[in-house]
Amino acid sequence: MRRILFASGLSLVLFSTLAQENNVGAKLEELTLKWDNEAEGLSSYDGLTKFCLDANHRGEMTGTLKGIHHYDSVLYETIAQKARFGGTSEMKKTMKDIEKLEDGYSIKAFLVFLQEECNARRAIEKNARKTGEDKDAEVYVLETELSKYVKRITKRIDVVREHVRHLSVK
Repeated sequence: MRRILFASGLSLVLFSTLAQENNVGAKLEELTLKWDNEAEGLSSYDGLTKFCLDANHRGEMTGTLKGIHHYDSVLYETIAQKARFGGTSEMKKTMKDIEKLEDGYSIKAFLVFLQEECNARRAIEKNARKTGEDKDAEVYVLETELSKYVKRITKRIDVVREHVRHLSVK
């Protein structure tokens, strides 16, 4: 009797873990696709302006990134638990790539970078109004830096998404 209860309890735990993985994978897929759409606009001066001036848009982008970080942390913990009992090389790669995303592109780092970019945008606008000079060269430099950052964070997010697909955690 005890053996049957243990086996059914173990089955319930495994079923619960699989259900959680399916939800995490689906939610990560949804959020990363949303990020891709939002990040594309952020790569331009106009996108930066919208981010800087529109609190709702800023909140939505930040919320999307927070969601990605939340669900990749849940995924990391799930994989770490499985890896204790003989993880695959794919699991180890996934964990390493999640760590890179978490360490290099945290919410705080994202907000600090964007705050600096918003300050630079404000200075460009102020200087253009004050001097009447063309701001195209300064805008180009700002867009180049912004685009590089957005591409790097998006690449890290996409790498994690590909791992989720490869691990069949959907």
